[in-house]
Formats: sequence, structure tokens, C-alpha cells
Amino acid sequence: APTLLEDGLTAAVRTPPPGPAAASAETIHEGPPASVSSRGDERTAADVEGVDHSLGTRRHRRPASLRARMPERIGNYAPYAELGRGGMGVVYAARHVRTERKAAVKVLLNRGEGVGESAIARFHIEARAAGRLKHPNIVSVLDQDLDPESDQWFLAMELIEGRSLYQRVREEGPLDPRQAAELLLQLADAVAHAHAHDVLHRDLKPHNVLLDANEGDKPLLTDFGLAKLVGDETNLTGAGPTMMGTPGFMPPEQAGADYPVDERADVYGLGATLYFALTGHAPFEGGSVPIVLSRVVHKSPRRPSALVPGVPRDLETICLKCLEKDPAHRYPSASYLQADLERFLASQKIEAVRPPAIVQLSRWASRNRLQAASLASALLLAAGGLVVSAVILTQQARERRALLARERELRERRREVSALTSTVEQRAREVEQRQRALEAVPPTLEIRSPREAELTTREPWVNVVVWIPDDDLARVTLNGRLMTESIEPKTYTARWLLEKEGIQRALIQAVDERGNTTERELVARRDTTPPSFSCSLEPIRYELPDDPGTPVAARVRIELDVAEVASPTVTVHRLTENGGEDLAVRPVGGGWEAELPLRLGENRVRVRVTDAVGNAASEEQVLVRHEPKLLQGAWWPVHPAQRAFAIELGVPVWVENAVGMKFVLVPPGRFRMGSPPGEPGREDVTSVGRETLHEVELSSGFYLGSTEVTRGQFRRVLSGRLDAPPQPGDDEPVVDVTWEAAVDFCRRLGEAEGRPRRYRLPTEAEWEYACRAGTTTPWFWGDDPRTAAEFANVADLDARSQLGIADASHCFPFASDGHVLVAPVGIHRPNPFGLYDTVGNVAEWCFDLLKYDLGPAPARDPDGPERNPNGWRIFRGGSYRDRPAWTRAASRRASGRALRTLGFRVLRIVD
Repeated sequence: APTLLEDGLTAAVRTPPPGPAAASAETIHEGPPASVSSRGDERTAADVEGVDHSLGTRRHRRPASLRARMPERIGNYAPYAELGRGGMGVVYAARHVRTERKAAVKVLLNRGEGVGESAIARFHIEARAAGRLKHPNIVSVLDQDLDPESDQWFLAMELIEGRSLYQRVREEGPLDPRQAAELLLQLADAVAHAHAHDVLHRDLKPHNVLLDANEGDKPLLTDFGLAKLVGDETNLTGAGPTMMGTPGFMPPEQAGADYPVDERADVYGLGATLYFALTGHAPFEGGSVPIVLSRVVHKSPRRPSALVPGVPRDLETICLKCLEKDPAHRYPSASYLQADLERFLASQKIEAVRPPAIVQLSRWASRNRLQAASLASALLLAAGGLVVSAVILTQQARERRALLARERELRERRREVSALTSTVEQRAREVEQRQRALEAVPPTLEIRSPREAELTTREPWVNVVVWIPDDDLARVTLNGRLMTESIEPKTYTARWLLEKEGIQRALIQAVDERGNTTERELVARRDTTPPSFSCSLEPIRYELPDDPGTPVAARVRIELDVAEVASPTVTVHRLTENGGEDLAVRPVGGGWEAELPLRLGENRVRVRVTDAVGNAASEEQVLVRHEPKLLQGAWWPVHPAQRAFAIELGVPVWVENAVGMKFVLVPPGRFRMGSPPGEPGREDVTSVGRETLHEVELSSGFYLGSTEVTRGQFRRVLSGRLDAPPQPGDDEPVVDVTWEAAVDFCRRLGEAEGRPRRYRLPTEAEWEYACRAGTTTPWFWGDDPRTAAEFANVADLDARSQLGIADASHCFPFASDGHVLVAPVGIHRPNPFGLYDTVGNVAEWCFDLLKYDLGPAPARDPDGPERNPNGWRIFRGGSYRDRPAWTRAASRRASGRALRTLGFRVLRIVD
């Protein structure tokens, strides 16, 4: 910005961005900088960035005072960081040594270091201009003084954290049109405030608009380095050329056009700032400084909507009216612009209108006389010339009438203000007369705390606050003790000690200087007795089909023993391991009650009663709900389908036979057998059967062994000694068993129970349905192989290191359950049906012969083909050394012989 520092006031009030300060890159000062255009210098506007604008020379060497270290004190301020440097000074972030208020302190160089009397005079004008103003959208000046130690002038300003509007648009692009209009509305109000205090800014541009990050990017106007104090003879307007400002944003009258510089110059600057906010471009840019200045004087800017489609027509009209070459065609002041912006934001008709094309042509001709000479000659010869002149005269007359109407309106407003002033003065006289009449009235005393006429509390004291507006107050007492005046005006406080239970009274007295007294009595009741109550937890029996006669809900009843407890608060809280929950309580008769569903196991509730002053009492109650008999002993959360099927048939959800084999009830149902295309591992499996996805219905439920058949179970059944003593390894699955041996085991097990057909191998469809247990993912726990060790004994890190599995893709990553070969059955987590080891440990024989492709057709109770050329039978589930793809629920493999990794699981018919 064009201040005495090249980085300017903007750098003084925010953290500067890396690289050259954009706020001063395109600025021309009064004096020597005007030679940039007068000598025909062809440097671009961006080249001006490297010029010290107060001296007109390149800044290759800093003055000694700037190269010195940061001073400890500058007047009453202690610097703690450097914010920016320029050709004529430096800006520090500092704290006031007494108040510790943060400020931006701009320090001017000493005389003889590039700073002349003219620069010092402008420094004072900048301080005076900004010091006149106090507005929420203008950066405040705090102080200006001469530092006695360094003999340097300094200026202290409000420290703002944020960035400039120029940086915001350069970094994030143009603003939304409505956002831009709202921002400019605030700036127009700030500029109108400055004009009302006879201050012209003369360098309005997006670089000099700061966005306060601490207040939602509120815009603040800054940098009054080129400000003019209207009517002040000390303004530096006569020394040297009068060209000043920033080429792309300065009005024509500051760029050499023959117009006076007044409030309308700032209206132009506001329009240029709005233009930049809407488009990201200055109204005029590109080329050398003389070229840009020539465009400012002679050319019209491009319409914003031509650069950024979607700019509203009314907002574009407002912007272009501000940018009119002739000040007479702009808004007369920032207040008029502010009013039109308010109309636009309220979706009302704006007053600005676009001049007709013929008027625009006339204005262009007046600014470009040589280029328009031939065109003017032709038009003068044409009969339409008179029409053009008539239109221009009509337009000018219309504008003149509008200005006269505005002047009449302002005169009327002044008369209204004068009449209002007279009314206010009359009212002031009446108030004075009433004040004299009230001198004999005793003090006004308002009790603000406590507000209750009779306070009930459990605390041993009460804070008493009274408000007395009288200016002639002598004293205020509470029970004879003086009350303390608080920081809030006219307010007095004291603590009233309640030394006993029951009703207590206190007297407040306010006495004025004439002895008039006002008294108020306070009444308080101290109550520290908790409420007394009784409660009961009664089971409610509902006849439910799954568990007839079992209490499945309970009612909590609460009765107060002391009737005088007013407005009690009653809460009922169910206690659980995770904290619990509050239950809804409703009044019933003379008490309260709540209902809660009983969960299996212990149901614990806490009842709490609190009176109006916070005294509380609580009590706990416990009620136990037992499991339905059909579900008792389950080692897994029983699946809803299993529960419903068990209740429907009246059979337990699990059974155990004489050999100690446990069987889990599997309900009938439908599922999608196979795997979807794209499932990981589906295509890389070297299996013997396709996994074509198809619908399967199993019409009958069954029991299925909760584990694979163990070595001990196999030995006892085949030996016929069901009670044979255990041996080492009996809890591991039996392996290396042929399909025929597995079928023979099922037959012998049934014969031992007198039911030869009770046991068999599951079909391939029954096995996959039970393995999935209602899930559709590759494994019943999901699709993440890294969690396999929790659910299955598979080819994990243990197997890879001990069995020499070279290919890492053939192992489950990050999994380790501590078992290299087979593991004891039932030590991993079961699936949702309560079945252990359906994935891994050992693969399991199924009843079916191999059919390569089951096809997409739906099937009901399938049991495989009747024959197979090789006699191969299906096995499922994968083993402790199989790759992840082979352990998926849909993976199909087959063999005609026993394998070291192959066992079986037994299906039991539901009787």
C-alpha cells in the first residue's frame, strides 16, 4: 500500500506472505514516482514492485537503522516479532509494556536515511486521518509519538491476524456475487464514515482490505498513507505531480484526467475493489504503467460477466456505475452506493441504470477525440446527429433532476433532524424538572438475587445482590453489615450465612446522603434433609410362546414417605456393565412408576429422588430373569432363527450324545450357494469345481456337530467302547480318514444308540449353509483375512515359518494362533450358529459326489449327482496349511482318497 513503508500498513497488521508484498507491488506516490509515466518508461505495473516509492530508486541497500537488531523498546511498546520492512521503515508486532495489549508498530527511519520532511509530514497526516475514525470496519490507530531513545517517529495500530482481500481472491478465486456485495456494503459504510469526518482515502483497492480471521473474515479498511484531510492546509497536494495511487485501481482524476478529486474518487475505488472481488482482475491491467494509466483515463473496463459468467446484472450495473470516467456519472457518495447495495441484497429495484448505447458512445468520443474525429464527421452529416444530441441532453437533464430530487430529500431530512433535536431538548428540560422533584424520594432498591420471595435452599449461605441506581447513596447494609460494591455499576453484594435449619430472615437497608432510607426483608428456608421414599420392583408375567410363564418385564413403583416434598425429581436408571440407561418415569396416583423389559440374567435398577433444592436419596433393586430351558447352556449368542426353530419344534438348541459329541440345531432356510464374480480368491483357486452362484432351499432343519470328529470320539465308536478312557491327543480332529470310513463311523454311532439312520455326513449344500450361518462374506467373520487367527487355525505366520511355505500369498497375513499343525477342536471363536472350526484346522468330507458345475438354476435339498467317473467326493472348509482362497465358505474341492489334512463332521437327524 502507498504508505511510507513499501510493505505498508497492510504488513503491519497481518503476517506477511512469503515473497514480495503484494500490497505495494503496483503503487505510485506523489512526487518522483510520477516520472514513471512522464519519461515514457516502458516498465510494467508489476516492475514498480522493486522501486522504493518514497525515493524513486532501487532498494539494493538497507539504511543502517533497518539493519540494526530489533529494539527492546519503542516508546511504550516492546517489540517481539518483525512483520515487514520497506524503504522507509520497519513494522513490528509489539506489546504495550503496561497493558500488554498487542499492537502493530510502524517505525519511520531517522532523518538523513532516505526520509525527508515531506515524508514525515505525510506520516503525521496518515496518523491524523486514521485517528479521526472509529468504525468496526476500519483498522484503529492506537498511538503516534517520537521515541526518545532512537529519535524515530512511530505509529501504533490495531494488530489484525488474517490476510488481504487481494490474497484471498488470488489464492481461492473470485468471491460469490452475494458474498462480494455484502463485503462491499460494509466497506461502503466505513468509507461513508471516513467522508463524514472529512477524510478521503484515495487508495482503495483489495490490497488495503484486510479479512480478520478471528471474526469470520470481517473486512477492515486500512492504510491511510495517501489520505487527504478535507479543509486541512497541511495536506501535501502541491508538492510535485499529483498522480498517486495504484495504476489498475486508481480513478481517472488521480491518473491525470481533468476532474476534481473528492468523495467520488473513493466511490471509484470501491467499485474497482468490487470488480476485483467478482472477477479476480483489476479493472485495467497488463502492459507498462503508462499503458495502464492511459486505459484508466480513456478506456471502459470489460463487463464483469464477460470475465466470470453468472455475475448478476444489477450487481454489474452497480459496479460499472462506480467505475464511470466522469465523477458526475458515479454515485454522489459512498452512502448512495451503500443504499443501492442494500436494495440489491434485498432483491429490490436498484437506482443505478445502464446508460443507453448512444450515451456510452458520446462519452467515449469525449475521451477519445482523435479516434472519434472521422466518426463524428460522418454522424454530423447524417440526419440522426440531432437525435443523438437530443438523447444526450435528455439523459443529462434526467440525471440533473435526479440530483435535485436527492438534494430536496436531504434538506427535508435536515429539517426533520432539527425538529427532533428541539423535541429532545424539551424532553431534557422535563427530565431535569422531574429529577428535582424526586430529590426527596428515598433510594430505589431492587433485589436481583435471590429473586424468590421466600427462598428454599440446602446451601449454608445465600449470595445477595441488590441494584440501587441512586448517585447520592451513602451506604447499603445486610443485617447491619456493609455490602460490597461490585464491578458492575450500582450493584452491591454480600453473603448471608444460614446458620441453622428452617426459616431465617435478613434486613437490607439503603441510606442516601440526605438520610432517606429504604428497607427490604429477605426470607430463606434452609433444608438439608433428603427425601424419604420406598420403591419396589415387581415382575410382570406375559404369556410368550417362546417361554410361557417366565417374567419378561418388571414394574418399578415409587412412593414418597414425606408428603411435603415439593416438586421432586424421580429417576430410574438401569445399571449395566457399560453404564446403563434412564427409564421413562410417569406419575401414577400418589407416586410414580416405570416399566423395563427384563434381560436374561441380573437386572439391577437404581431409583433416585431429588427434591427442589437438590437433596437426594437413592435405592437399588435387583430382579433376575433366567434363560428359557430350551436355550440354557448355549456357549454362543443363539441366532434368532435357531431360537424360533427350537421353540417351534419344542427341542433344545443343542444336544449331547453318549460319546460326548455336541450337536447344534441348524434351522431350515434359503441361501445363495457359491460366490459372486469378483470375490477375492475365486479365480485363483486350483479347485475341481465351479462356484456358480445360485439359490438353494433346505426344507428341513438338522443338528450338526459343533466340532469336527476327534481322535478320541473316533476310537471309542469304532472300538465299541464308548466309555474308553481318554488318551493324549484325543481332543484333536481325526485325519487321514477315507470317505467310506467316515460313513461307517456314522452308521456305527447310530447303531450304538439303536437308531442306525440317525447320523450321516452333511451334503455339500447343508455344509455351506451351516458354515455361512446367514452371512454372505468369504468367511463367516467377514472379508478381512488379517483377523483369521481369532476364528480359525489356518496357514498363518506360524505355518509359513515351520512348514516352509514360500509364497506369502498362500498364507493369511498378520495372523498367528500359535499352532503349526492341527489344533484341539473348539478353541477358536464359533460362527453365528455356534459351530467351531468350519474354517481351517482340517477339511471336512461331505456326502456328495463331485459335480464340476452346479449351475445357476435354483435347487431344493440338493444331494449331488448319482455318479462320478472317478468316484471323487466333495470336501469343504480348508485346513491348517491351505491357502486363504481354499478356506472360503464357497470353495469346492474333491478327492477319492484319504488325506493328512482331511477329517469330517457328523449331521444328526432331528427326531
